[in-house]
Amino acid sequence: MFRPTRIGTMRSRSIASMAIVIAFQMAAVLVLTHPSTHVLARGIEYEYDDRGDLAFRHQVDTALAKVRSLLDSAKSPRFILSASDVEHQYQDKFSLAEFITNTAIAATSNALDRLGVGPSVLQKLKADSDSNHVKLRFSSNETCSLIEKKVVEIADSVKHETYETTATGDPQKVEEKKITTRAVREVTEYHWSYNVSYGLLLVHDDVDLDDAVIQSRKGTEIIVVTGSERAPCPPQHVHPHRDVDLNWYLQQLHTSGEGFQSQFSIDRDASSCKTPRRNDDVQKAVEAFEELRQWTWRVSSFFHDTVASRLRSQYHHQSREYGSSFSVDDSIIFVPVLPLFQHDINGSSSESSDPLLSSADVNVLLTEQLRTIDSTISTLSEKFPSEDDGSIASTAEARLVLLMKHVASISSSFVQGVNHVEGMLRSQLVSAVGREIDSRDFGDFVKSFYPKLFRPEYVPEPFVYAVRRPDHYPDGTISIESASGVDGDGFETVLTSTRKIEGGAAMRMPINSATTIELRGEQYLHAWVRHEFGLFDNSSQAQLVARARQFSSFLLCIGNIAGPTTFQPKHAIIVQNKDEVIIPLLLEQLPTPKAFKDAIRSLSPEQQEFAKAFRSMQLESSVFAVALIQLKPQLENVLDLPDDSLTKEIKLTQNLLELFIDYQIPPDLLSYDGDKTASIGEKLSRVKENVHSVQSMIDEAKEREIKEAERQSDMRGGRKNNNMEGPSVVHSSMDYNLADEDHYDMDG
Repeated sequence: MFRPTRIGTMRSRSIASMAIVIAFQMAAVLVLTHPSTHVLARGIEYEYDDRGDLAFRHQVDTALAKVRSLLDSAKSPRFILSASDVEHQYQDKFSLAEFITNTAIAATSNALDRLGVGPSVLQKLKADSDSNHVKLRFSSNETCSLIEKKVVEIADSVKHETYETTATGDPQKVEEKKITTRAVREVTEYHWSYNVSYGLLLVHDDVDLDDAVIQSRKGTEIIVVTGSERAPCPPQHVHPHRDVDLNWYLQQLHTSGEGFQSQFSIDRDASSCKTPRRNDDVQKAVEAFEELRQWTWRVSSFFHDTVASRLRSQYHHQSREYGSSFSVDDSIIFVPVLPLFQHDINGSSSESSDPLLSSADVNVLLTEQLRTIDSTISTLSEKFPSEDDGSIASTAEARLVLLMKHVASISSSFVQGVNHVEGMLRSQLVSAVGREIDSRDFGDFVKSFYPKLFRPEYVPEPFVYAVRRPDHYPDGTISIESASGVDGDGFETVLTSTRKIEGGAAMRMPINSATTIELRGEQYLHAWVRHEFGLFDNSSQAQLVARARQFSSFLLCIGNIAGPTTFQPKHAIIVQNKDEVIIPLLLEQLPTPKAFKDAIRSLSPEQQEFAKAFRSMQLESSVFAVALIQLKPQLENVLDLPDDSLTKEIKLTQNLLELFIDYQIPPDLLSYDGDKTASIGEKLSRVKENVHSVQSMIDEAKEREIKEAERQSDMRGGRKNNNMEGPSVVHSSMDYNLADEDHYDMDG
């Protein structure tokens, strides 16, 4: 369509012929609008859930009545809903997070003590933890063997009744006797001995410690199977060890008299410390308690899922119901891990007052925890047989499952408690600002500081440009828009930092394997800073919008920069006559250099080389580029017409575009080839004559095609009619041949 040697001459000064857009991304963390949002801060990630926080508040409100009854009436602990409930300072939130963590460690220590890990064991473990990894291990295995096979008779549950009559001396009377019978069938029973053994022990670096066994037991049950000799479970199944690391927990314990005291604290001066929740110290505590919670769940599931399912799925010779063999309720055990502040009932307060509960108050709560644990354990003997009974489900297993569930409750309360401290900050910030803030609000906030942060010539401007030549009305506009609002129901123009590249080299644009054109127009470099919240932010949606006015046109090319002077087009479209083209931009994040380096650290040398080469390819083609080519100036170039000759020649321009685009007419057939010194009117007249001549040829070709199509249609209809008439088939064939001869003569 264009001559490659002449396309570089652009006459537009309002918009560059090559606009390069570089999209950067900056993640911002402020007040989040979604019910469940991931919050990031220097690699620290956790999930804040509004619904979960409300459930935790209800749980604490329920526990408050019991807490008030346990503590001195002069102190009224309250659950923090907002800053107005109990006056406190920001540093008090750090103290509250430390208080929750230390209480959770102490409560876990109480549960381990009832499990068999007392102060003396902890003293030895703490000494070992300085040089080794101390773990609590649960090991288990199952065996199953056939002990008896016998045939038994089983009576049918359905009764069959018959009546037998006998004559008597009186002919008017008979005796009737009812006879009841049942069907009896023989069934083969297979009696299996199902054995379960387990052990709870302490190890360091996978080596058993001295006196490491905390609890171990073996139980046996007889499983009776009918109709099949298949074993109800594998002959022998050794389960993988279930381990939990205790090092972090032991590092927080310090000797205090005959026992231990937890001394967890947050390094407030660390660079990673952002809030009472988002810091390395609390994050390590959360990871440790979460690992402990998952371990207790795996131990409990061995009994109430694996073992109980094998027993209740078979017919057991005893009358016990195994569907709930290991079902124990830990809800009556008091969990002292609560985010509580104390408040003076007289209403007096000062900045120096400490809203935290005292150590004596915490000891009262921990004592109540031990009392409820012991009370619950004592009731297990009413439901479960003694551990000396030899059965699988005894008081020993019930106590173990109960304590596992209680430790899981402590871990969950701790995680919810420290997350609630962050929720307090969130709710207070929402109250201070007046509403929740989304990425659009944060973007507006940053935009308000642009005049203060940048010099006037560097202030980001909207990416929207008019496509026009100097001193001419715009042919259209081009813009980049991003979704506005969390719902993404609207779009607004993005702001970019723009730099005009002075004296830039011409960009080469290959349009096929044999043709490359040069773009010598103005070049601009754009940078866009995008703000995003969480995983559900719709602000990542962006689109390129091109609009053309009536009787105007331009060529839009999009692609990327493949080299210093190479623009690699991916798509192109002619926008004309009130067209509106909306092109969604799919934004893809690339790892930062540090993240990439960390990701390939453990790869093989060959894999690292491949990853580096692939990243290099991504970076080379990661710069998004847009090229705009105005068509009227290029038409004037290829037709050898003076500048602005086609500005008011609307019909001629439309005809030229139709011939070039629809019919692929070479420019040489339409260009002016007369005297170079002729006037503009004479040149236009000559081009119009050329256009009219080509259009006439096209019209004649169309007319011939129409007549040929009609003739062929008539012949197909004639052959069909002649085939139906029968005797006139030969005559029709002669007419057809004659028509063919006429056709050849006409073409000749």
